[in-house]
Amino acid sequence: LVQVRRAVVQLAQESSHSPMATPANCAMGSGRRVAVGASFAWHRGRWRAHAAARCASCELHVLGPVTHHARAPSSANTRRPEDAASGAKLATQLRAAPPGVGCVAFAILAGWRIRSRAALLSVSRREQRGSRAFSVTVWARRMRTAAATEEATEEPATDTLPPLSADGGSQEEFEKYWARNAAPQRYGGKWVERLSHPQVNIEPYWYNESSGETRWTPPKPARKVATKNTDDALQALTGAGPEWEMTIMQLKKALHDGRQESLGLSTEQLAQRAVAEYENFVPRVLSWHDYQYITFWFFGGMKPSRKATAGARQSFFDQKNGASNELFASREFFLAAAEVLMSRLHRMHPICLTYFIWTYTRAGVVVPELMEKVGTYLCNGLLPTMDRCSLGTMVWNFTKQGVRHDRLFEDATKELSRPNRLRSLAARNFQNVVIAYSRGDYWHPALFDAMARGIPRLLDLHDPKLTKNERHLLFAYTCKDGSEVLADSFRISNLTVILKGFAKMPSPVPSLERMLASMADYVRRSQERSPKMMRVEDDVPAFLNALAWVAFSHNIDVGTIVHDCFSLGPILQGMEESRKRNLRRKLTNVGVSVEA
Repeated sequence: LVQVRRAVVQLAQESSHSPMATPANCAMGSGRRVAVGASFAWHRGRWRAHAAARCASCELHVLGPVTHHARAPSSANTRRPEDAASGAKLATQLRAAPPGVGCVAFAILAGWRIRSRAALLSVSRREQRGSRAFSVTVWARRMRTAAATEEATEEPATDTLPPLSADGGSQEEFEKYWARNAAPQRYGGKWVERLSHPQVNIEPYWYNESSGETRWTPPKPARKVATKNTDDALQALTGAGPEWEMTIMQLKKALHDGRQESLGLSTEQLAQRAVAEYENFVPRVLSWHDYQYITFWFFGGMKPSRKATAGARQSFFDQKNGASNELFASREFFLAAAEVLMSRLHRMHPICLTYFIWTYTRAGVVVPELMEKVGTYLCNGLLPTMDRCSLGTMVWNFTKQGVRHDRLFEDATKELSRPNRLRSLAARNFQNVVIAYSRGDYWHPALFDAMARGIPRLLDLHDPKLTKNERHLLFAYTCKDGSEVLADSFRISNLTVILKGFAKMPSPVPSLERMLASMADYVRRSQERSPKMMRVEDDVPAFLNALAWVAFSHNIDVGTIVHDCFSLGPILQGMEESRKRNLRRKLTNVGVSVEA
């Protein structure tokens, strides 16, 4: 411990004088800001190749965690005089330590300092983002865990998996899925057997209520026990009055037109009616085609009650211009519904719960206590019962609302990385998941590597002239109202959003370069074949900018990939001069030869 303390102070003192780090004062940390003697800015896990050479003798760096080196303090990150004085006083008493020990020492003290500074954050910020203290060895540990797991249990090849669902689940499969999960079989040792969603072959799986373990092989010994008494002493939600007598469409029109007060509609009764509708609905998939008939507090598809302001962007959801609030019931309704929901989550199907929470997200109403309870409820072995859209949308809900739930994202990583689940994901699911994990700072190597493995399948085998994936590549799903919905194919803009998420990763994952090559080839083919409705202005330059960002962040040479797929002359020719220079500079930095 004495040696660790000496190493920390030595690192802090050296870093305060040197604008560039050396192998002797390398540091590793994560969080919003780390200050030990001098302040260090953490740029959200991005590699800075120009900052300093990597510490060749530091064992932790070889393992691939996020690493950041000390930099000169700036005006936005100034050393406090007392920190400098303290560092100078202690440094005079201590001597240098080996680089590897120093790195570990700095990590220990940095983690302590982050937690201390977190206490000074405002209450509102803590509620929105939660604790930002992040163990500096988490990424390295997760990388090692993912590698060990892969070696111990190799993922089955695609041809060893059950056949891909042809229709997203037949009616017979859904009947079995609903009945079994409504009254799951129980086994000794607190094991519960459920069925996964029919989109992923309605496979049986077992969840342990004591340990939280989920497994896909029967526990041993598998001794069946009596079904647990599920009587929760809660009464079914019913009532009298206009809130219960009016149809869904009548309620929707009344709230949309602002006639709630004139009709004498109680906010509390409306909230109970909303929860009752969702508790009684048995879903197939997360789709507006079904939920439009039971969601009277969402006015999507109805004529706006007021004209958009001049110059406002015409968007289905536009919180900046007030359009999003106009599409939903009042904030008071959502707060009243949250009070009802929090004691009855177990009575609502996870897919229904996802759509309900989605309306909170889009309406801009955040109830942290509700979100915490929702995340904990879903972690009780329920994630495999969700369809592909609800699983991706739920994690997106948490990040969009700014509410953190580490356990939910850890469990979702395991489910989303399963080969059978991975191959069922559609373009929008990949995008939602990457957005949720990257913007929420959930850095799980297994998740990002799974995304990088799964995306190329939908790119390489799809003709980009088609707006939807063909059924043999990815199944469509059928809603309860009989609507068949084919999966949307990737647009170039989707790939750009996904690349930005990968650019923020602390370190690259094994399948990243394969995904980059597949994306570039798809964009090339999309340039040639995609209809105008699939394109947006300057989508190819935007993609190349994101590609260069990923390549620079992870020290990848993409020169061959770019030259094989793109003719840069025509692309640059149509750009403004400043944007052209910027893109040329970025591409040059990652191995692309661009003519002046």
